Amino acid sequence: MTTTTSGLSVGALGALAAVVLAGALVPLRDDLDSAAFALVLVVVVVGAASLGGRLAGALTSLAAALAFNFFFTQPYGTLRVHAGDDVVTIVLLFVVGVMVGELSLLRERAVVRMRAQSEGLRDVHRAAELAAGGSSAADVWAEVQPALVHLLHLAVCRFEPADDEGYPLPRLDHRGRIEGTVHTHTPAGFEIPPSGVELAMDYRGRHLGRLVLVPQPGHGASLEQRKAAVAVADQLAAALANSNDLQPLT
Repeated sequence: MTTTTSGLSVGALGALAAVVLAGALVPLRDDLDSAAFALVLVVVVVGAASLGGRLAGALTSLAAALAFNFFFTQPYGTLRVHAGDDVVTIVLLFVVGVMVGELSLLRERAVVRMRAQSEGLRDVHRAAELAAGGSSAADVWAEVQPALVHLLHLAVCRFEPADDEGYPLPRLDHRGRIEGTVHTHTPAGFEIPPSGVELAMDYRGRHLGRLVLVPQPGHGASLEQRKAAVAVADQLAAALANSNDLQPLT
């Protein structure tokens, strides 16, 4: 399920819950201040926004604001508002949902970045251990290729030796930057160009070949992920430099 679909589903359930709960509280309307009902609806809004993010928060808060207006502001049973305090309450109900949803989205992105950094460091360590232990280029490649595919969401990841390189591609440099002036941004980071990029396999001044990296459509990679991918690839270059066979790895 995509983030948008998930947010829409949670938002729809949250909106329904807000309306049903507001209707259920109508018998208490003469016994409690309208602010108490607003606080109850805020709980629903915060819950939906925390679970579903920005879209869920906006949908639920809109429904909660309308339900509060319909059931708890005079004249009852209409969307007209006479009291200025009620207008403020309705607006705040909507703003709370949007703000909590935005904070939830930022928290989720931060968690994703931290997880990507952790996974990237783990992949670098594994590849470095193999390279330092004298493992063959084929063994290091068997570790490096799936790590790169995972880190950068790749559809294609292949090695081409220096004497068998294909047509030029935009370069992913060793600082994690992608050549070019036009880039597509996603919440996860910049997308690798659809035609792919090349990552030079150089070791101590010796050019060994390149990695061709072609992305899955619609996936971005953060700068941290790209830097981790470069660090992983550097371990492959070290293993290749000590190999007598630079034929395409499989």
